[in-house]
Amino acid sequence: MKRLQILSLMILIGVGVACSKKECCTDIDLSSSTKSITALGYIDAPLNMGINVNAPYLIVNNKEDYDTLVSGTCHPNIDFSKYQLIIGYFASQRRVLYFNYKYYSSCESNFYKLFISPKYASSEENEEATVYFYQILVPNDATIDFLKVTFISHI
Repeated sequence: MKRLQILSLMILIGVGVACSKKECCTDIDLSSSTKSITALGYIDAPLNMGINVNAPYLIVNNKEDYDTLVSGTCHPNIDFSKYQLIIGYFASQRRVLYFNYKYYSSCESNFYKLFISPKYASSEENEEATVYFYQILVPNDATIDFLKVTFISHI
């Protein structure tokens, strides 16, 4: 009987610790501290930046890398002391008007989540997919060791 009481007590303590740890570990929504390139006044930036991206996304945190990657007619001035630039692409058979973003800091150290929701012009599909680039400025107050980018239907 004593063993059953001890086992029950250990289970209760374990559940209590697990619950309190889980409650402490919540993602922080950083979306309000992000900016799109178009918000800086560069309306045609997604079309005219001439970005050379070979990976699903790149994180640019200095002017030298930025100048190497961006070669188009539109070259927005970014303050890299305040922001990091995430550049990526998305292929769709539907015409994308713009992207909505949600950006979160995970409870894990230097782990971030970026949710991207394309806003489509219509439900019509083209025969060939078009590649659309997204650019988002995120705060330069932490090192991004891992970024999970997820495309979702709506935010």
